[in-house]
Amino acid sequence: MGIFLSGMSDQAKRDAIAALPTAKRDAIMHRALPGARVDGQSLPNAIANAGADFRVETRPILAVLDAERAVEVRNRFATVRMDTGEPLGVVGNGYAVSQTLAQLAPVAVLVERGDAQLATVAVAKGGAKVRVSAFLGSSIIGQLPGSAGPDVLAHFGLFEASHDGESSTTGALQTLRVVCLNGLTTWDTVAKYSVRHTLNGEQRVAEAARLMLGLKSAAAAEVAQFQMMHQARMSLHQFRAFAHSLLEAARGKLASERAQAIRKVEVDDLCDLFTGGKGNSGSSLWDGYNSVTEWIDHRVRKNGAPAHTFESSRFGAGNALKSRALRMLTR
Repeated sequence: MGIFLSGMSDQAKRDAIAALPTAKRDAIMHRALPGARVDGQSLPNAIANAGADFRVETRPILAVLDAERAVEVRNRFATVRMDTGEPLGVVGNGYAVSQTLAQLAPVAVLVERGDAQLATVAVAKGGAKVRVSAFLGSSIIGQLPGSAGPDVLAHFGLFEASHDGESSTTGALQTLRVVCLNGLTTWDTVAKYSVRHTLNGEQRVAEAARLMLGLKSAAAAEVAQFQMMHQARMSLHQFRAFAHSLLEAARGKLASERAQAIRKVEVDDLCDLFTGGKGNSGSSLWDGYNSVTEWIDHRVRKNGAPAHTFESSRFGAGNALKSRALRMLTR
């Protein structure tokens, strides 16, 4: 069952947003979506209030030969953040600078139409990346064990403008389980959409529609997979064998007794989450996957700063382990 803001009446949109408790939204934004809080703002205001409205230009690159001589590097330029003077990337002479708001113009349309509600804006890597998150809607997987309440997933769009000359503007889905705030979407398994830079209003609206369609399609496919996992039975004995295989595949076999003892503690920890993690009952592949995501997001990296946790969960070791777990559980 999916509920998306796109296509709803204004009142229905307000009800859908209100269905995600404020405390949960705050925790999601603090832990899983780092950046400045910009709830309900327009994109231009959000970008300005988050300090992401800096201008980017290109400047020649000099090769320093010695203390008195420098020569210009032909056909290569630095993209520079003009308010701080910080270089953001290196580009060729065919590169055309596109400012952050221009890159994210289709996202602004989604926000203006009420199809997405802005959540956070983050300036990453000194300004080489500007990341915007927006609440898109929610889905229900089933009932939480021992509770009359549903197992709710919150869907966010993650949009990224780039000034490093290496990456295109992108939009991708990020899904979180509300009861435990686990990040469920892995960067290498969800579809990622390039956002075209647009010039006029008609193009921006068309691009926004294409982007929203892709995100909704990705969410529907993801939820269908999670529903299947929710219905597939898994015993504690089966999960323990899976946990051993997962950690061995990710980190290799262990030789020393000390390393084996540490591995046993990790497997026991995962088993505890399988049967007693937030929203888990120790009975399905869904519980198995959520034990891994909770272990990564809330135990292994509990001392990390939110930005570091986000980077690992989306791109680093945390993402790799989640991806491997999802593949092993659904093959």
